[in-house]
Amino acid sequence: LFKEDRDDQVVILADNVVAWQSAMYDGNDRWEIYLEGNVVFAKDRRVIYSKQMYYDVNLQRGTILKAEMLTPVRSYQGLVRLKADVVEQVDENHMQAYGAAFTTSRIGVPRYWAQSERIALTRQQSVEENYMTGQPVYDPATGFPVQEEQYWAEGKRNRVYFAGVPIFAWPRLRTNLSDPSLYLNSARIANDRIFGTQVLTSWDLFQLAGLRRPPEGVEVNGLLGYLSMRGFGFGTETRYERDRFFGFRGPVRGSYDSWYINDRGFDNLGFERRNVKPDQEFRGRSIWNHRQDLESGRIVRAEFGWISDRNFLNEYYEREWDQNKDALTRFWLQRNLGTRSSNLIAQFQINDFFTQTSWWPRYDHFVIGQPLLMDRLVWHGRSTIGYARMKDATP
Repeated sequence: LFKEDRDDQVVILADNVVAWQSAMYDGNDRWEIYLEGNVVFAKDRRVIYSKQMYYDVNLQRGTILKAEMLTPVRSYQGLVRLKADVVEQVDENHMQAYGAAFTTSRIGVPRYWAQSERIALTRQQSVEENYMTGQPVYDPATGFPVQEEQYWAEGKRNRVYFAGVPIFAWPRLRTNLSDPSLYLNSARIANDRIFGTQVLTSWDLFQLAGLRRPPEGVEVNGLLGYLSMRGFGFGTETRYERDRFFGFRGPVRGSYDSWYINDRGFDNLGFERRNVKPDQEFRGRSIWNHRQDLESGRIVRAEFGWISDRNFLNEYYEREWDQNKDALTRFWLQRNLGTRSSNLIAQFQINDFFTQTSWWPRYDHFVIGQPLLMDRLVWHGRSTIGYARMKDATP
C-alpha cells in the first residue's frame, strides 16, 4: 500500500514485484515498481489488470502490457471497460492505449465495442456551475466551489463492432464517457404496408465531427433512414438548454427537428385517400422552437415551421399532425410586470397551402387581476393594435 497523500492511495498486487527507492533532487524519496504475473493496480476508484507493469509512484506514470481497465464514470451506473495491448499513463489525468477497445459490457466477449488503433483517455476537472445563473456552485460544508470530473476518450482509426461484425468505421472518435455512446445512438427496423421495410438510425454528430469539447447542454443527432417503398431520408434532431444565447444571458431552451426524403411512393391518408400522389417528390419539414428568459425580465420566443406540402405531416408524422399546434413562423417579445403584460409579435406565412394570418406586426397589452377601490373591484383588460394580412390556402 503506497500513500501518495492523505486522501489518495494506490493498491498494487502481483505474483512478482520489484520495487526500488532513490533520492530525488528535492530530497524526497522516489518509488519505482516493476510487476509481472496477475497484476492488479487500483487507484482513485480505477482498477487495472495486466500481465506486466512499470509504475513511477511519485510522477504517477508508467507502462502496462496486456491491460484491462475498469473505471467508473459520472452519470453512469456501471463501469467502462478498456482492453489494450499497451497502456501508457503519462500523468494522473492522461492515459494512452494502443491496440485498444472499450465497451460498457461486462461479459467476456461483449456484443458491442469500439476498437481503435490508439485511444487517449483524459480526466478533466472543472467548477460546477448553476444552470440558471452561470455562477459557481459552492459546497455549504466547506465553502469551496464544487469540482466536477469528466472523462473523455479520443480514438484514431476506429471501428464499431456488433456481434463481432464491423458495422461502422471512422477516422476519429471523441466521446464523453459520462454518456458513452459509440457514434450510433439508436437503430430501428420496422415493416408495414405504407412505407415498406424501414431501417432508421440516429447518429451523434459531435462524435462524427471529432469535436474536442462539444458545447454543454447541446445535443445534435443526425438521422438516416431507408424506406423500401419510399426512398432514402435524412434529417436532424437538436435539443439545447444553456444559460445564454449569442451573448445574451438568461436560461434558454429549444429544439430543431427536420426530416427530408426523395419520395417515390404514394400517400395513404385513410378512407377514400389511400393512393394519393404527392405534390412533389422532395418532401420534408423543418420545425424550430426557441425560448429565452432574459435577465431584464423579458421573454423572447421564436418559431420556424416549414412543411413541403399539405399531406406530409399527415403521412409521416400523424401524431404530430393530430396533436401539435400548427407549424408557425413568428417572433414574440414579451414582458410581464406585476398584473400587466406586453407582447410584440411578428408572424409570417411561409406555407401557402394552409390558411394563416400574417402580422406585420401586432402589439398586445393585457391587464389581469388589477385591484381597484381597495380591492372592491378587479379590472381585466386587453388592448391590441396591429396590421394583419389573412391569406387563404392555395387549392
